[in-house]
Amino acid sequence: MTVTILSLAARGEDEIAVTFALREGEHQQIEAFTVSAADVADLRLCRGDSDRETFDAVGHLAELRRARKQGLYLLGYGACSRRTLCEKLRRKGFPKEIAEEAVALLCRDGYLNPAADALREAQRGVAKLWGKRRIAAALFSKGYDEAEIQDALFSLEDEGVDYAELCAERIRQTMPDLSADPATKRKRIASLERCGFTHSEIREAFKQVSEES
Repeated sequence: MTVTILSLAARGEDEIAVTFALREGEHQQIEAFTVSAADVADLRLCRGDSDRETFDAVGHLAELRRARKQGLYLLGYGACSRRTLCEKLRRKGFPKEIAEEAVALLCRDGYLNPAADALREAQRGVAKLWGKRRIAAALFSKGYDEAEIQDALFSLEDEGVDYAELCAERIRQTMPDLSADPATKRKRIASLERCGFTHSEIREAFKQVSEES
């Protein structure tokens, strides 16, 4: 098989369309890829004879460039974890390796900051009066890894988040009448547990609210 670069054509400010001809016997195939001007310089592309290795490298870079652009578009709709963005790119038809590489580039270039995004999601959980366990579960469901989740929770502690106080505020807002029968109280405790609060936090919260009345 012979590989030839037929043309290099500018597309906008930073893109170059590279057109290849692949010939094997009497069969000829034309393929065109769009890559960055920097890629063209790095690979030292020019018109004329080329090889299959260069053709494959240009194809990979073009697919990676498409995935990165799609990733930026998806991030325009809201923050994503690395895992979630990778999954979204795969649903768009990109291979796993390309999706993961594109996500790594977006992290490197500062477009994707999982640690900061995880903290913002955790702070939203605080605003919803969730306990630590519910916040952690929500972060996990959004694709953040264990290290990112733990860092977000530690940051909440540094900000002075008091989960017993959050629990007390939820009680104030949703359970104004504390004089309930045992069955109702058990249901209330179960509800607070589903919000992510521990038994000790719930006891402290009920004590705090009771002393206020």
